[in-house]
Amino acid sequence: MLLTSILVGLILAETIVRVWNLDWNFIRDLLYYQGVDVQCHVLDTDPRVMFRLKPGSVCRDDSYKSTINGLGFRGNERSIEKNPGSYRIVCIGGSNVYGAGLNDDETWPAQLENKLNNSCTTRFEVWNLGVPAYVGIQMATVAEEAISQYDPDLVILALSNKGARAFLSREQVVDYFDTDPYFWELLMPPEHLKFPPLIPYQYRIALIRHWRFFRYGFLAITARSEEIHDWRDGYEHHEAINISSVRDFLKTGHGDVPVMVFLCPAESSQTLAIDDYTEGSGVPVLDLEADEMPDEYREIHPPPYVMTWYADNLFGWLKENGLLPPDCIDDPDETPIDPRINAE
Repeated sequence: MLLTSILVGLILAETIVRVWNLDWNFIRDLLYYQGVDVQCHVLDTDPRVMFRLKPGSVCRDDSYKSTINGLGFRGNERSIEKNPGSYRIVCIGGSNVYGAGLNDDETWPAQLENKLNNSCTTRFEVWNLGVPAYVGIQMATVAEEAISQYDPDLVILALSNKGARAFLSREQVVDYFDTDPYFWELLMPPEHLKFPPLIPYQYRIALIRHWRFFRYGFLAITARSEEIHDWRDGYEHHEAINISSVRDFLKTGHGDVPVMVFLCPAESSQTLAIDDYTEGSGVPVLDLEADEMPDEYREIHPPPYVMTWYADNLFGWLKENGLLPPDCIDDPDETPIDPRINAE
């Protein structure tokens, strides 16, 4: 009778948790959500990416307008087929690349394109593939796709965020945890999921995944004891995935396409363990510092004139490191030298 009573009680508890979704409501409150121009985003079935920009959408408020082109990235409409003789640069990163709070022509990729085309005979296309809140694994995935689909001449990987992948909405959480069981291990790593103590970790994870009453009870008790950490910042496992994904891309994922890593002066970029990201790749890194500059130069979402400063520094660094065609000059007021003259 005792065993029967216990069994009935567990079944009743499981039913209550399932009917009212107590466990999922708890989990959703633990996670991290992207909040910049959400209406210009769309969910993605790939758990590595989770969401992208929505092709053909427009986001605006009183101070800016953000246009997403038909290919699903910010800025003017572009053709996948490259014009003969043009030089295509693809910029990949988070909201700093995307230009949160700025107009399309105020982002640093747009300003870099303008500077290059004012300084060089070669025609440049600088594509802005930044997506707010993207971290390393998302950036590496998009970079591989861009190389295979868009035939870039240079990839600028602008690392700026670390930690967990953000979710776009609370509604998508269940689908991703069901699609990729590894999310459970990210939510409950071995050092955190210590109960029941006498069974191996993989069986504890199985309990968390399939027994919803156990899941809810464990999370509720743990949260009350303040042992649970913020999904984004509390677990080293998230950042280990970012580092591994970017390092694999830098070593093997870009083929013969030149790649550089750009670190903006914002704290979220400067605190990355960049040596771990680039270890063994030989990829050049521009670590742009602003120690002597006003505070806004170290913001993750700086004003347009700071983005102009980014573009000026990127131009000079790319030229100095041989990543631009030889017809680019230092002074945009001078007439660019046509390389065909020297060839003759």
